[in-house]
Amino acid sequence: RQRVLNPHSTAQRIFDVYLDIRYIDEIRFLTAFGDAVTCLSGRTAVYRRAVALTALEDLMEETFWGRRVISGDDKALTLAVQSRGWKVRYQDNTCVYTPGATVMKDFLKQRLRWARNSWRADLKALGSRWAWRKPFLAFHLFDRLLQPLTTLIAPIYLGYAISRGHWLAVLLLVGWWTISRTIKIGPHLRRDWKNIRVLPWYITFSYWSAVTKIYAFFTMNQQGWITRWSRGGKANAWMQWVQAMPSYAATAATIACVAIFVNYLHQVSAQIRTSPLFVQLTTVQATVPEDQPLIFARSSLEQKNAGSRTATSIAEEGTLCVLAGSESGACTTYIVTRETTYGAILLAKGRKLWRNSLRTVRGILPQAVMGQEARWPVSVRPTPTPFSERQPITNQLCLTHGEDEVSCVPYIVK
Repeated sequence: RQRVLNPHSTAQRIFDVYLDIRYIDEIRFLTAFGDAVTCLSGRTAVYRRAVALTALEDLMEETFWGRRVISGDDKALTLAVQSRGWKVRYQDNTCVYTPGATVMKDFLKQRLRWARNSWRADLKALGSRWAWRKPFLAFHLFDRLLQPLTTLIAPIYLGYAISRGHWLAVLLLVGWWTISRTIKIGPHLRRDWKNIRVLPWYITFSYWSAVTKIYAFFTMNQQGWITRWSRGGKANAWMQWVQAMPSYAATAATIACVAIFVNYLHQVSAQIRTSPLFVQLTTVQATVPEDQPLIFARSSLEQKNAGSRTATSIAEEGTLCVLAGSESGACTTYIVTRETTYGAILLAKGRKLWRNSLRTVRGILPQAVMGQEARWPVSVRPTPTPFSERQPITNQLCLTHGEDEVSCVPYIVK
């Protein structure tokens, strides 16, 4: 195992949390189920001499995209040894201590270098056959490739919810972060529960790490010991910043794509939630006689029998309204035929709620069309009338909310 020796800075405490998660959860899982690991840290690894010599050439001559690799030797050696069929084992009764970076800036640079090394090594491993012979390792490596994108969905949605004033969503999301991340760092808290104060920093850093990994993907062929780049002064730093502009732009574009995807999902879910037919399954059987079809048009509805629950009128072709109450109803496009008696079944997804009474219809469609003309109920019967044999016609049942918002679901007329 590996720990930070006497952590006192924020960077050291965050690093100590990550080490516990890695060695107590990740490496234990991979060695137990996958019979492999992604990386044996140089401070903690012990190799047999004969084993190391077999992988020495791959380590010394490692290349990626035609360039020689000069960093990430511990991860490269780990994968090279395993690719030759050697097994690795994790021993948790010995602990190695490391000082860790005390300054957050140095820690972030170190994490960036590690992220680049991980991209290079993981992509090479997934491109080889030996990794796929270890399904748990292959799944873990593939999951690491997607993590930067999926991790950013939550904070982007948080910003979206705050901007729209969806405070319940904000509260639920923050609560989920607090509970889930507390469970995740549970192995670390067992040593000292007072380390719970690092939780906000850990949550923030986990999402910042996702951005770092995306940037590392676009700069993975940039190598070196970032924590030792102290020569050159401000001029060298300015030149490095200018050269990194395309990578910054690519990172920003990737995050923007994730934000667009989150916005799209929110719009789709909002459309589903606003539909009156989302909560319940509405089954309305409207019987239509041969000569007097029960058709209702908001633009041309005439009262036929004020005391009856069923009103009939000849209306515009292609319009059928299912009405509930005196100020609500639902209209849909419809093709009228007068060959024989037929019925129209209107279906929508959700919970089934069907009764043989007008009050049930009024409850099923509580906020349907608010047109002043559409004020007539339609008869509701528990058994359908026989259908004539004809080609089914697919239509839309549309329920309007207010003046501009409309929700539609398809149904079939037989």
